Amino acid sequence: MSNRINREFVVRVVFAISLATLSVCGRSQAHLDTLLDFGWPDALFYNVINNNDTLVMNGACLDTNLGQWGLFIAEMDTTGNLISKIEYFDTSGQHILGLVSLPLVPSGQGRYISTGRISSQVFMILAVDSWGDSILYTEMYPDPNVRAISPNHLIRLDEDYWIGGWKQHLDFKNDLFIIRTDSSGTIKSEWRYGEPEFNETLTSFIPVDDTLCVMGIVKRTDHSSITPLEQWGFWSQITAIDSAGDIQWSWQNDSVNQETLVTGLHNTPAGWVYLTTRFEIVQPGVWGGHVKVVHRDTNFNLLWETDISPTNFRENLPVQLLPSPDGTWIAGGNYINAYDGDHLYISGGVHKLSADGEILWEVHRPPMNDSINHTFSYFHGMTMLSSGSVIAAGYTEVNAPVSKSFAWLIKISADGCVDTLCVTTPTQIPRSDLVSISVSPNPFVDIVTFDLAELDLADLILVIQDMSGRIIATRSIEYGSTQVSVDLSNRAASTYVYQLWSEGIPVARGKLVKLE
Repeated sequence: MSNRINREFVVRVVFAISLATLSVCGRSQAHLDTLLDFGWPDALFYNVINNNDTLVMNGACLDTNLGQWGLFIAEMDTTGNLISKIEYFDTSGQHILGLVSLPLVPSGQGRYISTGRISSQVFMILAVDSWGDSILYTEMYPDPNVRAISPNHLIRLDEDYWIGGWKQHLDFKNDLFIIRTDSSGTIKSEWRYGEPEFNETLTSFIPVDDTLCVMGIVKRTDHSSITPLEQWGFWSQITAIDSAGDIQWSWQNDSVNQETLVTGLHNTPAGWVYLTTRFEIVQPGVWGGHVKVVHRDTNFNLLWETDISPTNFRENLPVQLLPSPDGTWIAGGNYINAYDGDHLYISGGVHKLSADGEILWEVHRPPMNDSINHTFSYFHGMTMLSSGSVIAAGYTEVNAPVSKSFAWLIKISADGCVDTLCVTTPTQIPRSDLVSISVSPNPFVDIVTFDLAELDLADLILVIQDMSGRIIATRSIEYGSTQVSVDLSNRAASTYVYQLWSEGIPVARGKLVKLE
């Protein structure tokens, strides 16, 4: 298979977003962080790891010329300077997409292994050599006898690679799979796990020693979306398998719906620590969940558990858990921490907990300071530096004036302060640099006019939205235009919001009031 490799790198920090932290840095103190598009129309990070103080990220990028999504692996130093970047697009024209915390494993000097999905029935392994600017190999793993396949986890054990995930069969039942390959991706063994009366999903997969791996599993009843919520059931399970794939032991939490996941599983001398979600019925026909960190001893007796999600919406999702050098824990996930009318706002969040489960600080990365863009900020992965600082990665979706995804990185110190990454040749535009323009009349009845005489900006786009975030009018404005008028006579009397964009950057915004 031929490879398309492009090492050209363009970093554009499109706009800075304030970050509210609850820490020793001060309550609700504003900070700046950066969004990156790597020169692509869309880019996002799936995960980040620390490889000897080199940040390594995998992610997805959109090539509009090919009309395809592909994967990329990039290296940066801990101040954000690019070291290398390799991208891969499937030559058969298929999109390659990943998952939250898409596996990324170092396999030698400058070499990394990642996975991706080609289609619902095919996944792949991508092996790259960043030092040699080359793709070492790609290996495809099709299974035409299933409805869907998801490779959630990848570990290296005894010089082999172990891929773990779940498959949905033609009868809509889920079970688990583990595939063991050699260093070139050739399958050596494949094992399936599951019980006929349950659906299982693999949510953690870690090596314990040279011969033993442990799976974190969620088991659920065979229910559908129309099954009454009172009949739904979830259980957490932790199961160990040896190098031959044989189960050595297994534990299950018998308290139904108290733990619906085993994410970010860690084995410590004091027992097991992981993230999970407590399932609950919020109101008739509506379910939700609280994210919590759980610590159990070596016999799985509960030592402590701590709720960390600000709300109980079902969109709350734990993603990753890291141990800190000082014995504390760092938890990352996605949370609904704002609610505006009929719109939910998802933001990435990072919490630090003491060894006893006390929350020491939390950092939430809001999607935007204003809600009118209805953007979402997703946390996808994080890694720990030797200093105790955390590098978190993810992406932000911006829906106006055009839909676009930006990858983001933030650096959080051990005490919860946000340290902006220094990025090569950035152009930062703080939100405080928004300009004021004259709008008249305002309030208005039919036509409203925007005065642009004081602006000397190119590629202006005017976007008008209703208070639900729906775009009701856009205008592309020629360079040198001194004003633009918009006829909204067919719109109801209400309050609207306008934004003026230049080259993808918001430069002005405000409210409009339409009268009868």
